[in-house]
Amino acid sequence: MRPVAQREQVPPPQSTSPSPPFLIPSVQLGALQVPPAPQTALTQSVAETQVLPVPHRPQGPPQSTSDSPPFFTPSEQLAAVQTPDEQ
Repeated sequence: MRPVAQREQVPPPQSTSPSPPFLIPSVQLGALQVPPAPQTALTQSVAETQVLPVPHRPQGPPQSTSDSPPFFTPSEQLAAVQTPDEQ
């Protein structure tokens, strides 16, 4: 099956404006720039004595452990030749 050509569109596409371009510049009035009010320096809070840390209680065994023995068979790694990047 071959594709069929589309017929020509009569109205302009939705993204094209039917109006002529508007080329009259508008006057841009800038506002006066005023620097911000000076900032007040913050004061350091009073130091308080901290309580000494308490050690954690001992932990039990983990909730899940592996039933399988460790896997110690190394796998063969086929590496490709590395070349430095060119700039």
